[in-house]
Amino acid sequence: MSASTGICESGVKLDSTESQSSKDSPAHCAQKAVTAGSLSVRNLTVLLGKNGRSVPIVQSLSFDIKRAEMVALVGESGSGKSVTCRAIMGLLPGYMQRTGELFLGGAEIPQGRVSAQTAMVFQDPVGTLNPVRTIGFHLKEVLSLRRSIRGALAYARAVELLRQVGLREPERAMTLYPHQLSGGMNQRVGIALALAGNPSLLLADEPTSSLDTTTQAQIMDLLAKVREEAGLAILFVTHDLGLVSQRADRVIVMYGGQMVESGTPRDLFENPRHPYTAALIASLPRVGGEHGQLRSIPGKVPPPGEGPAFCRFADRCSRADETCHAIAPPWITIDPNHLARCHHAAR
Repeated sequence: MSASTGICESGVKLDSTESQSSKDSPAHCAQKAVTAGSLSVRNLTVLLGKNGRSVPIVQSLSFDIKRAEMVALVGESGSGKSVTCRAIMGLLPGYMQRTGELFLGGAEIPQGRVSAQTAMVFQDPVGTLNPVRTIGFHLKEVLSLRRSIRGALAYARAVELLRQVGLREPERAMTLYPHQLSGGMNQRVGIALALAGNPSLLLADEPTSSLDTTTQAQIMDLLAKVREEAGLAILFVTHDLGLVSQRADRVIVMYGGQMVESGTPRDLFENPRHPYTAALIASLPRVGGEHGQLRSIPGKVPPPGEGPAFCRFADRCSRADETCHAIAPPWITIDPNHLARCHHAAR
């Protein structure tokens, strides 16, 4: 723990004016959560029932997202990114259980409850739309259920939402079915559906991965626009580190269900302190790279309940030593906004 700042076990920064005993108090962490910003996640753990035992899919995850801030959640498949979003949204299946605390606008989101202030944009827009219902039906249904807007007012608001997300001829789009729209247009409809509930938090789970490069840029421009206009806090899940470097305000790196590093894009791209973050960045394609070959990270993310007990990345890390296999890695404060969970982060 540094002289000026400290962190709870979960990685939440604490002020230097607070006593050591209060810094270590779970109640204190919860109090910080209530005042921290639009979304505060505290010690989020998601358990999966497997072979008669509970296996953690996400473990002790804590972070804040402020109003009008876009935070990117990155990591390989199997790191727990999508499960984290679904836990925040209240959409976990029955065989998964959430523990920990979620606060939105200072109010706690109870276990299993979907907050009226949250909305989600999914990776596959067509798969989330009913193929036998028109776009207009989808929007009017959300407006009715989430905001009690019906009839002519619902129609007018639905048309305005489609216009807001950049669909041409929104009145005509209201009469169309999902299969009559392109992937990019359906994703715009997905964003319109999310905005229909007037949320303060938007969860975007890889909303551009199935789109071409031009459409990706348009969707990201649209998310940036609605964030600025509505003051939305956005948690953005992606594998595309190029998007992260250009669009995110802050980045959270996950591995094996745990957060291992967080900071600004500049912090992570110019000064990565966790070996996993450094390996992700090193694997990015580069023009004129050595012998034209792509670098990769050896091995794979361990399945839930398997892999090293202390540092989850130890079996794949070139810097791992006996300490990494015997002691849980501490949180190291690189600077007030840059944290890394690694025995070697300070070196």
